[in-house]
Amino acid sequence: MRAATLKALGPAAGGDPRAAARTVAAPGRVNLIGEHTDYNDGFVLPAAIDRWIVMSGRLRSGREVRVLSLDRREQATFSLEGLHPRQRESLPDWTRYVAGALWSLQVEGLDLGGMELAFTGSVPQGMGLSSSAALEVATGWLALGLNGEELPRLRVAQVGQRAENLFVGVRCGIMDQFASALGREGHALLLDCRSLEHRPVAVPEGLALFVVHPPQGRTLAGSGYNLRRQECEVAARMLAEARPDLAALRDATPEDLRWIEGRVGETRDGHVVATLLARARHVVAENQRVHDAVAALEEGDMEGLGRLVAASHASLRDLFEVSTPDIDRWVERLSTLPGCLGARVVGGGFGGSILALARGSEAGAFQVRAEALAGAGQERPRVFRCRAAAGVGEVFP
Repeated sequence: MRAATLKALGPAAGGDPRAAARTVAAPGRVNLIGEHTDYNDGFVLPAAIDRWIVMSGRLRSGREVRVLSLDRREQATFSLEGLHPRQRESLPDWTRYVAGALWSLQVEGLDLGGMELAFTGSVPQGMGLSSSAALEVATGWLALGLNGEELPRLRVAQVGQRAENLFVGVRCGIMDQFASALGREGHALLLDCRSLEHRPVAVPEGLALFVVHPPQGRTLAGSGYNLRRQECEVAARMLAEARPDLAALRDATPEDLRWIEGRVGETRDGHVVATLLARARHVVAENQRVHDAVAALEEGDMEGLGRLVAASHASLRDLFEVSTPDIDRWVERLSTLPGCLGARVVGGGFGGSILALARGSEAGAFQVRAEALAGAGQERPRVFRCRAAAGVGEVFP
């Protein structure tokens, strides 16, 4: 991919000494467990995966940025001068992630020069594997290198999150960009999304991670993702009336939820309280499942991990309502295959992909059976095994 992006840049104009090209790769991510907990200040267990956004670039004179998407065969140009989220609608949708990351770096106080950028990737788009976060992190890391600047990896993740929240318009938490920036090979990351404390958790060799993408569509920003975040915020405000020290649903306990139970039938800020209760129940239980999953991994209890993943899907389906009938059917079918430990919808939901855990000794047979689940004449699902990878870095010849 590096050769393709460098070729797309073409030769440097006029032998400009600033025009030496550099290439970076930022991984996508899969979240083992802890869905819709990150923006509730909760706990998550993501792993960067061996699928990347690869971006090459060089400086150019002036303040203009020219960016080429090899996969879309499109290019766009915009100026860093006065770059602002209000310009979002004037940019092609894919360009917003690049422009947003550069805008966010400028918010950090960095003085960026004009750039020529080209990117491609192996992170499948629309599959809930955070191709957008990988693109933001790749853009930020490359722009820093080209401009002779440095930021800590955590800060690069926060730069990407700000781009997605304020420039792109998706109110995501920190998890996706964090995994892409700070991933560790062979490990998932237990992340406290409030304090940002984190530690690596080894993924055993005997555990195989599969992503299964049935044919369907998904658009995160146009889905109910932002609504789910609003519902969680309203639920937290309700609970804070009884517990003033409660800042987010991360702080809630099952006992706290009884206060909302007594108000089922009411509405609050335009939301049905029964719905708010369901959302809160998911977050409270999912946070506990994250800790239980870490214990299962460290104890080698793969069967127990599979049960937690299955319980997570049931909660996402019934309480958080971010699954779809198609995804539910595929989860059920995958879960019955020999070697499967558990499966669930992954990513923001509303379609996307399924994470399936399988015994490593049966990984090959599981993949063959999963690919054969499509009926006669039906489009086959995309099934691929992924491995925990390192975070963003420069790619050298």
